[in-house]
Amino acid sequence: MSRSAEHRRSTDGAGSRSCPAKVFLIGEYAVLRGGPAVICAIAPRFSLEGASGGAPPAFPAGSPAERLLTRAGAISCFSGLRFADPFAGAGGFGASTAQFAVCYRELAAGMGWPLGWRDVRDAYRSVSEQEGTPASGADLVGQWLGGTTWFDAGSEAAEPVSPAPGALGDLLVFSAASIPGRKVRTHEHLKSLDAGREGALSDARVERLGALTREVREALERGARLETGRALSAFGSELARAGLEHSATAEDRVALEAMSGVAGTKGIGALQADGLVVALEAGVRRERPRDLVTLLATARGRGLSLVCDGISPAGGIS
Repeated sequence: MSRSAEHRRSTDGAGSRSCPAKVFLIGEYAVLRGGPAVICAIAPRFSLEGASGGAPPAFPAGSPAERLLTRAGAISCFSGLRFADPFAGAGGFGASTAQFAVCYRELAAGMGWPLGWRDVRDAYRSVSEQEGTPASGADLVGQWLGGTTWFDAGSEAAEPVSPAPGALGDLLVFSAASIPGRKVRTHEHLKSLDAGREGALSDARVERLGALTREVREALERGARLETGRALSAFGSELARAGLEHSATAEDRVALEAMSGVAGTKGIGALQADGLVVALEAGVRRERPRDLVTLLATARGRGLSLVCDGISPAGGIS
């Protein structure tokens, strides 16, 4: 019996698989050169579940999930399943890595695949081979493990972060997916990105970005809202100086950072274009609710939609 047939027999009638979405809180680009990152797994979750009809889920051609199933000869094993995306295609929250994660997890038992995060990350990178700069897989690791994850690309380490009570609750996440022309496709962007020592990410810049990422982790663990915001803003500005910030994101950050109650902002996604993380100052929700109402109205007026009113870490792959 083939491995794929063996898998089909073992998973008939299986329940749904699910994977959290993610926010790359800080560390984008630096992880491509061995730097650290902090990734937050968030709800709502992506899922692979039963559906009417016999066709397998239509993953984009050339996507990591499609390549995984093709190489494993397992596309037919997924007939009658569908991939549910609660973000309806809005970029920046990990749909592509979630597709890969749920497919890998669904196939693992029948195919004899290991489930350690390094194994999954290596499998992801092996099917994500492309011209230019390869994906780090850091977001996949964060989604696989769940919670808030410290990922150090240089030392090949991933460990949980323990923010102080309420520290993540003062972080707002906005999506810019509904704004025409805003989305930057990550894989296309990486093909043209020169991340070498002579490119956008010099050794000195990677060192500065790494230091800011460590500052954010420490500030979260101490519950230091102002320091968290300042380090996020400094990270976004450092990427901007490297030419790694969409012009519209730059305008959004200027507008929102000038508002009362905002400790700092940073874009998310390729060229920071997919949306923004906004860090609130301590006590804004309780003591200055009008500031929060004004901030939300201003963001909405700029076409930004609120995805997380405070980050609540979600569990990993299931």
